[in-house]
Amino acid sequence: MHRLCALLEDASAGVRVAVVRALEAARGPERDAAIGRAFEDSSAEVAGAAIGVARRTESIALVPALTRFLASKHAAEPRAEAARALAQLAGPESLRALCAQLTDGEYEVRLAIADALGIAGDASALEPLRSALDHEPDADLQAAYREALAQISERIGR
Repeated sequence: MHRLCALLEDASAGVRVAVVRALEAARGPERDAAIGRAFEDSSAEVAGAAIGVARRTESIALVPALTRFLASKHAAEPRAEAARALAQLAGPESLRALCAQLTDGEYEVRLAIADALGIAGDASALEPLRSALDHEPDADLQAAYREALAQISERIGR
C-alpha cells in the first residue's frame, strides 16, 4: 500500500488517477488518507477520480476531505460532484458542509447542494435553505430550494 500511495506524487496525472482508482479496492485508514490527499491534487482529473471513489466506497472518513474540496476554489463541476458525494454520506457533518455552501458563488454548485439536501437533508437543513431562498435572485435556484424544502418536510413529516 505504501508504494502505491507514493505514486500519488508521480509527475503524470494519468498515473495519479490510476492510483486513486486502484485505491478503491483497498480498505482502511491508510486508503482513506491517500484518497483524501488526492482531493488536493492540482489536476482536476485526479480530484474527480477521488470524488468518484468517495461516492462508490461511501467512506465516512472522506467527509472532511469532501468538505474542504466543496469549499475550495476548484471548478464548479467537480465541486458539484463533491456535494452529491456528501449527500450519499448523509450525516450531521455532511449536512453542515452542504448548508454552509448554500451561498457558493457558482450556480452549478448551489443547484447540486439544493438537490443533495433534498435527497439527504433533515430538519437541520430547513432554516439554511429558507435563508438561501430568501437571498437567491435566480428563479431556477429558488425553485430548487423550494423543492428541497418540500422533500425534507415530507420526509420528516412536517
